[in-house]
Amino acid sequence: MPYYRVKLKPKGPFFKGINSHARKSTAIVHSDVLHSAFLCVAHTLDPYWLEEDRAKTLLVSSIYPYYEASHNDKNAKQNDKERNILYLYPKPFSPYTDDKEKHESTADTEKEHDRKKWKKVKYVSERLFVKLLTDKNAEKEEYMYLDEEKGITLFLKEEKVDKKPSKKIVTENYKISTVIDRGTNQATPYPQNFYEINTEEGVGLWFLVKLEESEVDSFKKVLSALGSLGIGGERSSGFGHFSVKNIIPFESDNIKYSKDKDILVVNGHETLKHNAVSTLSLYHPTKEEFEVGILKGIASYECTMRGGWIHGLAGDSFPKMSVRMCIEGSIFPVKEGIIPKGNVIDISYNEKPHKIWRSGLAFNIYFHYLQNEENKK
Repeated sequence: MPYYRVKLKPKGPFFKGINSHARKSTAIVHSDVLHSAFLCVAHTLDPYWLEEDRAKTLLVSSIYPYYEASHNDKNAKQNDKERNILYLYPKPFSPYTDDKEKHESTADTEKEHDRKKWKKVKYVSERLFVKLLTDKNAEKEEYMYLDEEKGITLFLKEEKVDKKPSKKIVTENYKISTVIDRGTNQATPYPQNFYEINTEEGVGLWFLVKLEESEVDSFKKVLSALGSLGIGGERSSGFGHFSVKNIIPFESDNIKYSKDKDILVVNGHETLKHNAVSTLSLYHPTKEEFEVGILKGIASYECTMRGGWIHGLAGDSFPKMSVRMCIEGSIFPVKEGIIPKGNVIDISYNEKPHKIWRSGLAFNIYFHYLQNEENKK
């Protein structure tokens, strides 16, 4: 199987940007950051990954948390099911939600309150993620909070969780730091926003990657080095460091691998028409995808601007080309033979100091969206 699940053990907090993407998205680390950071480290460890054909096809999801309820149980077996691990996904933008109907129905105070509670949810279990994609009434049901009452993480009642954590799975926090101006020697305070991962109670991080079996060892070697160096901002302050726990072939009762089409499909939808996808990564539509209406119809998404800086070897800096991208959990149609694939964009600044890539490849989970006539049955 070409799809692998990578589990990471955080060694500290992860830097959170202050721009709009940080408020909208639920990813701990975005797929474009993971992609570019991996290629940067590969430059010294294994240039194979820098070959343009490979760099432009390296497909990774964004990084999300998982919760292992039996993390202190030494007798627990290695199988994820028996270790009681809940892999958390971004709350998808439900394709069945009609915003007009929702706003008209919010005159009732209780319904408005429920809608606000649902809006605060950021993570859902894998089983609930699938349910939200395939059940048009899923948002109207009651679910269990994993972290605390009125928390940010939901799972299904039938999912057995022996012990809930006493604190949130992920906590958004900040601290005030200072930067010293070299010219004036004056100190300027600024906030360092970061995610605290509840590692003390069995919370780790995971992401998905598409690899050939022969590439796994090299990928793990480069990723381990990246964990030592750190990923994201403020690495010199201790943010973004991790170790690689394991890289294993993707297995799940909720999402299956379709060997014929080489895609991941919602369980039970393998033989149905795959007319929709939900993305686990940032996604940049190509011109062809845009022209056939990939952002229309049942499409349900939000966008963010991705920017940043390129730092040269001589200490000079260049702005990255800003790119508008669709965030994780977005829903898109599969139509007219066109799927939401995306591309890897060259965001170099006049090719200085070197080629810089930003991945907008869509990491898709395929499913069958119930059309209007099916919804009425």
